[in-house]
Amino acid sequence: MSTDADVTIDHVGSLANAATVISRLNRGSKRLVFCDSRSKVEELAVALRTLKTRTFVSHSSLSAAERKLAETAFAEEQDCVIVATSTLELGIDVGDLDYVIQIDSPSTVSSFLQRMGRTGRRKGSRRNCLFLTTTDEAFLLACSITTLWREEYVEHIKPPLSPWHMVAQQIMAIALERPGHPSHEVRNLVQSQFPELDPETISAVFDYMVAKDVLFDDAGRSSMGVAGERIFGRAHFLDLLSAFASPMVLTARHGATELGSVDPAAVQQPKEGPTVLLLGGRSWKVFSVDWSKRLVWVEPSTDKGKTRWLGTSRWLSFDVCQAMYRALTRDPSDLPLSRRAVQQLSDVLLLLCSPMPPDSLLAEHLSSGRLRWWTFGGGAVNRMLSLLLVGQGRVVVDDLWLETPNDVSLSSLLASPYDAKPLNNHAVIGVENAELKFSECLPPHLLTSVLRDRTLDADGFKRLELQIFSTSASR
Repeated sequence: MSTDADVTIDHVGSLANAATVISRLNRGSKRLVFCDSRSKVEELAVALRTLKTRTFVSHSSLSAAERKLAETAFAEEQDCVIVATSTLELGIDVGDLDYVIQIDSPSTVSSFLQRMGRTGRRKGSRRNCLFLTTTDEAFLLACSITTLWREEYVEHIKPPLSPWHMVAQQIMAIALERPGHPSHEVRNLVQSQFPELDPETISAVFDYMVAKDVLFDDAGRSSMGVAGERIFGRAHFLDLLSAFASPMVLTARHGATELGSVDPAAVQQPKEGPTVLLLGGRSWKVFSVDWSKRLVWVEPSTDKGKTRWLGTSRWLSFDVCQAMYRALTRDPSDLPLSRRAVQQLSDVLLLLCSPMPPDSLLAEHLSSGRLRWWTFGGGAVNRMLSLLLVGQGRVVVDDLWLETPNDVSLSSLLASPYDAKPLNNHAVIGVENAELKFSECLPPHLLTSVLRDRTLDADGFKRLELQIFSTSASR
């Protein structure tokens, strides 16, 4: 992996300031700006257009036709900006790019490499990326991602552990495709699709689905059961085509033109005045909603629009958070920082602790009387720690820290062997069950296994444990 590229981190403090920098920087060139949310894409596009910058928009909630128009226009012009989410990371040709600008930071090195890789394709040009961060957290994340990149680190592709809910999906798909097929052959087909999984457990999932009437077994021949049809049968079993649950959206139309999709919460009538949406970098006034057809009819508006899409944020990984710690404890010259960013690094250090402790497990005494443990372990590791503390008072979890009562000692907790640490399985299921599709098809112990493997990071936990006690032993 080459680290030969022009990369700079600048801290601008707000999206409005980022728009000002983009509008003034590299005029006459073609600039691709990445944001990690659709709302930020829309807000930045409006700010750039207000500053008289030729701007196009691309994200997943715009209709395919709207995205295609924007991408074609961008490819054919020179002095312009296209603001996008990860939809433009791969596969779409928008012509030769001069510069890539990243608002805040992606959460993985692989995503950063894909985005920066859109530049440097012309002979004599270099790959480049300018980070414009707007918050302390985003600044730290940009430092982490560039630190890992310079260390030639890229995330490994790992198949998801314990995919038992996908086993259930495939069993139902076969039952629909081949109603009345011999049950033992259904099991064999699924086993061939998941050769790494235990055949007896696959049979246990099948039997559980029969017991719950998700499947119907008649003299050794299987088909969908009454409960299966009730739960998954809507729109001709459309739910079985996807492994993920998709939230309800409304299609926005202006006349015969489909503009894209919006969240239902975005069209709720405000106390005063009409609802004005922001979509495609333009404001649209809502004048009619057809809930039965999931349509919202809009017309252009000069009022300021608002954006709202529901989504879920993911924990940062152990490696990314550990790289944040390294970025904070190294010489600032090791990072590609602008002059403003050098000052920002100093300010962030003062907010945390200066100097940083050598074991990356700082106990900060808060004014509330509670403790904040700076683990730099990632959200899944810290979540695991919090489950070990169930019953010891309220615990608040972040990617970088845990907040606990002042009588909790993480050091003594980490001192016991990992395998001897009991997790509160009820707490795992209570928080995450609603997010797992096909969970109704799994026996409780398998459901717990899937949720634990999806939401916790046992490997990162062991690495944090080893790192802390190796440091303590060397003192």
